[in-house]
Amino acid sequence: MGMNSYTFNFKRLPWSCIGAILIIILIQFALASNAVLQNTLFLFTSPSKSDPLRIHYFLNQAKKDKGKKVFLLGTSQSREGFDVRALNDHFKDNNITFYNMGSAAYSGIDLYMEIDRILDAKPDIIAYMPYVGNFYLDYDFKRLKYYYHPKIIPFLLKRIEHKPLFENRWFLFDAYLSKISYFFKYREEFKPIFYKILDYLVFRRCKTIEAEYFHYSKNVEPKYFEEQRDRFQGKRFYFSQYTEAEQEAFQKTVKIIKKNKTPFLVIDAPVNPRIKGVYAAKIENAYEAFLTKLLYNEGILFVCKKDLPDFTIDQFIDFTHLNATGRAILTNHFIKYFETHYRTLIKRDP
Repeated sequence: MGMNSYTFNFKRLPWSCIGAILIIILIQFALASNAVLQNTLFLFTSPSKSDPLRIHYFLNQAKKDKGKKVFLLGTSQSREGFDVRALNDHFKDNNITFYNMGSAAYSGIDLYMEIDRILDAKPDIIAYMPYVGNFYLDYDFKRLKYYYHPKIIPFLLKRIEHKPLFENRWFLFDAYLSKISYFFKYREEFKPIFYKILDYLVFRRCKTIEAEYFHYSKNVEPKYFEEQRDRFQGKRFYFSQYTEAEQEAFQKTVKIIKKNKTPFLVIDAPVNPRIKGVYAAKIENAYEAFLTKLLYNEGILFVCKKDLPDFTIDQFIDFTHLNATGRAILTNHFIKYFETHYRTLIKRDP
């Protein structure tokens, strides 16, 4: 009798656990697609701190959008450089909506992992803004959990030594878990959001709350640039063991976008003229040569530095991010460029 009871309980226990886990996963998927919850979370997100969660939100919104859609992708320079509200207001009569998905430290490898989900939202145009740091830095494995796709493991195994993957194995494990759990993936983003919601409900510092679109608001002090030059000694960006992988990941992404027949535009990110003091000229030359050759060979529209306005040092927050004045200049320049080209870029009718 005791043995039968033990056997019976042993057989039931795994199914109970599995059932509980499945219920939790289903609840998470239901909450992750709940419009009210997602809209509320977005209102309390903070640019930079919540960039991956904001991309998730924008992609979900774009999937429901039946109008024409332009996705602005890139690092935080894209997030800070374009005033998406001004763009949407200008082109509202053309039934075009812009989604600014700029994310801090968003690299070529990140874009390669994310591109299938981006294309699944059916953009009419993808405008991508890279800068030298996309290809000439070490890859940050902490970002795997946000953009992980199984194809990245064999891709990296062929292009870098096994040691970095082994050293970052816990980030790989984190990425696997994040694939099945929405709340686990964005756990670091939810904590500050929770405190902001609590602060709003308890203290009521304002009657209404609006979503934030920019992280930076004040120019750094002049001494910042001297400190950075002394700190990096011309080595802020460099040929890393990930450079070839970053470049090849971007090359593969370009081919995927072309195969999908989605119009693709690349805009070289404007940078503060002072930035040349923190990295070598050979890095700048290699970066420009790589982009120019690749995009020319693939027939991709490329807005390079000479096609952009001449930005001055007082139009930047720091080395790479435009301030409000610089943002207005870039946004207006993009409006004029887009007015000239969007009819040939966007193939479908309103």
